[in-house]
Amino acid sequence: MHQFSRKVILTYAFLYQIVNIKLQCMGMEELKTDNIKSSIRYNYFNAHEWGNNYSECYGNRQSPINIDLSQIYPDDQGVNLTFHGYDVIPKEMKLLNNGQKVNLNVEWVDFAPFVTIASSNYIFDSLHFHWGINDSDGSEHTFNYTSFPLEMHLVHYSDKYESFEKALNQSDGLLVIGTVFQINEGEKSDISPLAESILLIKNKSNSTTVEPFPLSTFKFTTEHGYYIYNGSVTRPLCWENVLWILSTQILSVTKEEMQCFRSIELLNNEKFNHRPIQSLNNRKIIYIP
Repeated sequence: MHQFSRKVILTYAFLYQIVNIKLQCMGMEELKTDNIKSSIRYNYFNAHEWGNNYSECYGNRQSPINIDLSQIYPDDQGVNLTFHGYDVIPKEMKLLNNGQKVNLNVEWVDFAPFVTIASSNYIFDSLHFHWGINDSDGSEHTFNYTSFPLEMHLVHYSDKYESFEKALNQSDGLLVIGTVFQINEGEKSDISPLAESILLIKNKSNSTTVEPFPLSTFKFTTEHGYYIYNGSVTRPLCWENVLWILSTQILSVTKEEMQCFRSIELLNNEKFNHRPIQSLNNRKIIYIP
């Protein structure tokens, strides 16, 4: 995947304009918290039918998408992407199986890490994982239609709003950093700080504490390029209020660790939790080197 890090250059202004388009999802004001969103019943076996019950899932700015590396637009606006506090060790970490995904919740001593892009700050809220039934399938985003066994999402919310809950239904409320994992035949991987803990949350609603480690363990730095596009939450209600940042850095996971993920009990007896790719619909994918 050497094409993964190719440097191309185009416009962010168009993207920024899209990010600020107002959402028009019926019923959006009625659901305020991620807990309420998580209580919505849906399954991945019929993900193509989500829009029948949640109309925004049939929207024009849905996620995930395929990243066509021949159709990338360069950033000609000199947009800076910076990470703050990612090297700070948190006060507490807890890993949870909520029946839909593996979620890592974090408490901080002083302030949560945040990302700055285009003079806007987005505060870290939590991270979670998506996987598939084998080592050639599982990531939500694909690159030149190549899938990976695991994808991690770091969810952030705009500091213009008082909390994650209040940012949920705002058109510019969320930013999600995504990175994919490929199989490493060795004994150590980039997921190793969580490997043993995953074994302890096999059953739905199980949780366990994790020895705290900095988010920089997952190699989020300005040394690597990023693809940016405007999209949505990848599960119902599929709100189209997410600025997606996808790392060109591919992390590693072992076959044994992937077996741990696949042993997780999910709702509806599902064996995977990734949504199929959605149509790009004339959106632009911007590259920031």
